[in-house]
Amino acid sequence: MALAFSSADWAWVTVPLATSWMEEGARVVVTDLRETGEGTAKAICDAGGEAAFFKCDVSVRNLIAFTVGKYGKPDGGVTAK
Repeated sequence: MALAFSSADWAWVTVPLATSWMEEGARVVVTDLRETGEGTAKAICDAGGEAAFFKCDVSVRNLIAFTVGKYGKPDGGVTAK
């Protein structure tokens, strides 16, 4: 299962959701304009999950293209704004 998340500023939401879905085999893409998203992706990996960071302007088209290239077709997405 591949999931796409934005924005990394909402790590307090993203990390718990991602870690709960990791048990179902989720792989996560975290995106944000700033490099702080790398820390969110690292926190997910440190919790035992698989995550990648994609720096972008939260363009849905770019996010989906990155997710498909990294993990295949996404099964869901969360936008925390």
